[in-house]
Amino acid sequence: MRTVGDWKKLVQAEFNRFIRNRDHFLPCVSCHTANPKYTGRGGAWDAGHYLSRGSHPEKRYLEDNCFKQCKKCNGFGFSSQRYREEIIKRIGIKRVEDLEKKHPPKQYTKADLIELLAVYKAKAKANTPD
Repeated sequence: MRTVGDWKKLVQAEFNRFIRNRDHFLPCVSCHTANPKYTGRGGAWDAGHYLSRGSHPEKRYLEDNCFKQCKKCNGFGFSSQRYREEIIKRIGIKRVEDLEKKHPPKQYTKADLIELLAVYKAKAKANTPD
């Protein structure tokens, strides 16, 4: 029997896969590299959150808050100012400012997470690079 925490992990994995697929042809949002030298567990790319999941758990599955990022930038720190400048170019200042506003906390139910899992599985599949 899976817990809500188990379901969150499953959704996060599919959400991250979708983000990496969506941004496949783009460079790292932070350092702009297209060929990272550092590759760790799971490959060279992560789905890096602009506003962290720890500090902003209500924004963990917001697509405007997450972009393809090399493992070095995601794991060893990056300039949040450069990240912000890049996402303004990608999605516009209005959406970034909306993202930075306070959002109400999210209390995901098992049913919510099962639905999100299906959504992000479909989106990841639809955005799979050729």
